[in-house]
Amino acid sequence: MFGEKPRERSLFYLMLAQLALNFRGGIISPILSLYIRQQGMSISQVGLLGTASIFGWLIFEPISGVFADKIRKKWMMVFAVIGSTVIYALYPSAGTFQHFLFLGFSMSSIMSAYSIALRALEAELLPEAVEAAAGAGAGGGVSLDLGGKTDDLHGRPLRVMATVKMISDGRWIVKGPMGTGSEADMGRTAVLLVGGNEVIVTSKRLQPTDLQLYRSLGIEPTERRFIVVKSSVHYRAAHEPIAKEVIELDTPGLTSPRLAGFGFKRLRRPIFPLDLELMGITELKTMEEE
Repeated sequence: MFGEKPRERSLFYLMLAQLALNFRGGIISPILSLYIRQQGMSISQVGLLGTASIFGWLIFEPISGVFADKIRKKWMMVFAVIGSTVIYALYPSAGTFQHFLFLGFSMSSIMSAYSIALRALEAELLPEAVEAAAGAGAGGGVSLDLGGKTDDLHGRPLRVMATVKMISDGRWIVKGPMGTGSEADMGRTAVLLVGGNEVIVTSKRLQPTDLQLYRSLGIEPTERRFIVVKSSVHYRAAHEPIAKEVIELDTPGLTSPRLAGFGFKRLRRPIFPLDLELMGITELKTMEEE
């Protein structure tokens, strides 16, 4: 569907658009809320404005989905960005509660089009491992590269021969100690069988903070001898209660505690903890030993 360069370019543009919108919203939204309050709106009226926004989103999101299948998604995103900018510009001229109600409804309706188009583009730009697995289908065999796609600090891609166990939309409800009751979204997800091991490959990054991650994919974690997670801290609350032992690995990447393994530049030396001996430190004690 996409070559490597077009895929990277499209993802780059998506990232820029999302950063721009988040930056704009982060600046304008608080100012807009204060402005509406200064126009004499009561707390109840502000609540009704929020309700109108929700209704606008619920009504127009399905309609936006239909249009996303018929027209170019990038143009939908451009329309949403321009339309939302125009609506922001109209707020200073709004003089009544009804005007604010209409603008809030219109804003959420237009941004639903952006959200739908963004998710549709994300689906088209799925990581190639998930895309290849989905193309093979459950029970199919596939040869693909796992990992090593972000940069050269986290190791190289690993070429594997795998059997596709299942494909999922990656959505599930959190039941563990963090974010209980919220919906998790891993994007389209594949479970691969590689040499007798079940490998979960997701389209979106997600911390493994909940055992429902596995159960949503038909994997019962309490029945597995080993569970390997890509996480340094967040996994503990859910996994430690079922783990006989936790074994931490010093894998390549930016979160490694072995700082001497990084190629620092323009660093004033000596500095802790890279130069312990030069600083006269012969040993480090744990908090329990203090």
